[in-house]
Amino acid sequence: MRHALANALGRAGFRCREAPDAMRAQTAIVASRPDLVLLDWLLPGMSGLDYLRLLKQRSETRGIPVVVLSARADECEAVMAFESGADDYVAKPVGARELIARIRAILRRAPRGHDTQRISISGLTLDLVGHRVLAQGRNCRMSPGEYRLLEFFMRHPGVVYRREQLIEAVWASGKRLDPRSVDVHVRRLRKALAQVGCDALVQTVHGVGYRFAPRV
Repeated sequence: MRHALANALGRAGFRCREAPDAMRAQTAIVASRPDLVLLDWLLPGMSGLDYLRLLKQRSETRGIPVVVLSARADECEAVMAFESGADDYVAKPVGARELIARIRAILRRAPRGHDTQRISISGLTLDLVGHRVLAQGRNCRMSPGEYRLLEFFMRHPGVVYRREQLIEAVWASGKRLDPRSVDVHVRRLRKALAQVGCDALVQTVHGVGYRFAPRV
């Protein structure tokens, strides 16, 4: 069911990331801050309702819209979901077209303040429309993979990420990467940023991973 929904959403133009349980869902959500969470009522280890409450308790995930999926069209369940912060409650089975329509309706009315056309930090500017990196009026050339990695870093400045988290967040297509291959991508990104004197913005936190560290 999870894979089928992810495939249907992918065909509709959404970029999806799957998680089999609450623990791995939390890792993915904190790493990439999705526009919406599609949450099953039944989860291994923790109920979907409990995890929904956890998402709404935490400041970093409170504003993310959540659609709850349940195997039962139960009024009491629906009320509990809405009272716990769900934006919609959908009984399974549900057609892909209906679910996609519901998701799009929620996204249309959800605040999208974190989406901008440009991100500028410490003299480095990411042009999200033109897919360019600029510094002091100069264009910094890099590969699409380096650009995606830099975009993720600049959307989460100051946060330290493990290699596994970066793989999950930046290479979400399911491509299997060795965690050490992240070191190669970071090295290439730094080399590209060195063209404009910004390579020091990507820092290594020894024994942990990497972070984008704005200049003070």
